[in-house]
Amino acid sequence: MTKDQITMRLKTLIGEFFSSRIILVSAPISNLLKFITNTPELCSIIYSAADITSYDKEFALAISESRNTFKLPREANRIVTLVTGLLYAFDTQLYSIVEFISKRFPGINNHQSYLQFCNSVLNPYHTALVELLAAKAKPKAPSARGDTIIRHFPEKARDEALAWIKLLTSTVTADNDIYDERLRQEYILLLRAMARVLDDTETTLIRAIWIGIRNTFATYPNGTRAVNELGDLLYNYEVIN
Repeated sequence: MTKDQITMRLKTLIGEFFSSRIILVSAPISNLLKFITNTPELCSIIYSAADITSYDKEFALAISESRNTFKLPREANRIVTLVTGLLYAFDTQLYSIVEFISKRFPGINNHQSYLQFCNSVLNPYHTALVELLAAKAKPKAPSARGDTIIRHFPEKARDEALAWIKLLTSTVTADNDIYDERLRQEYILLLRAMARVLDDTETTLIRAIWIGIRNTFATYPNGTRAVNELGDLLYNYEVIN
């Protein structure tokens, strides 16, 4: 697809949110994420943004528990990282979008709250993606490792990766030493996202989510072996360098 075609498709997909309602929003979320997943140019943008900042860091900065607010950062890369992660959290049902919107975007009724969310979160997200897409340089010649050629993860490697992800998920879920439940949810969100993209996307988005896992699990000693094994697997299959 050309950049103009991608931009037009993004506009259509964001428009689906505005013509939907909060109880039906799972379909627009899924449609948008599938388009991003299957569009190498957008995957590359998300990968680059994730290399600059992390979802958990941006989410912590965006929320205010005392005022029950949610405020996006100004920088396009930070917006992309934050909202992409948030949409995955909704899509995997880690967070309830109804509860999130009701709490963070209060209105006279559910639909007004939902429209506030669309205007305050999805419109800036759309603008940030289009801005980064327009600014994206012409692709360089692919390197031996970590290139952006569309390449699906081999089935054998995927099964091995899923086994480590399942083990790590079980460890996190049962670990009583994790006192911060929000951190536990962030661990699980990243692992669910990785399990999902191994099945239906090219390797650029896998690399982006790996960066999140590597950074977020850096201070979690009980997951060191599984994270290292997963990283070695991705390296051996030239997903990361």
